[in-house]
Amino acid sequence: MPPIHTPEDDATRSRLGVAPGCRVWLGGHNRSATRRIEPLLGGAARPPGGPVDLAFVAPRTMDEAIYFAEKIRSRLAADGRIWIVSSANAERDENTASVEPAAARFDRAALRDAMTALGMHECDVIDLGDAYRAAAYAPRRSD
Repeated sequence: MPPIHTPEDDATRSRLGVAPGCRVWLGGHNRSATRRIEPLLGGAARPPGGPVDLAFVAPRTMDEAIYFAEKIRSRLAADGRIWIVSSANAERDENTASVEPAAARFDRAALRDAMTALGMHECDVIDLGDAYRAAAYAPRRSD
């Protein structure tokens, strides 16, 4: 089945920074979150190597989020962002089949601390429908 596209996706795509020609990377093992992100990447380039402007990580665990963030950090453009996509709320995970039961539900403060240790800072948080929330991290600048 093809990805579902909604009118709200255009506004979400803009807020995420996805534009035609933008270089994006998508990783992680949370397949339902990946399926939610895929339609938002239309028009973006998906280079197998080299720099990326945006990275989307759809993890099932906190360790996986940090693993992929560390992995893609070296490819991130100077003004790039890493978006960590996690479950919007724990109650929905247990009661809705559309979200994987093991979808990432981790403490945002712990995620911020881990990303800070990678030299990143949280710069935005948005909801991706009812099921997911995405937090953006950008490289820390030393001015």
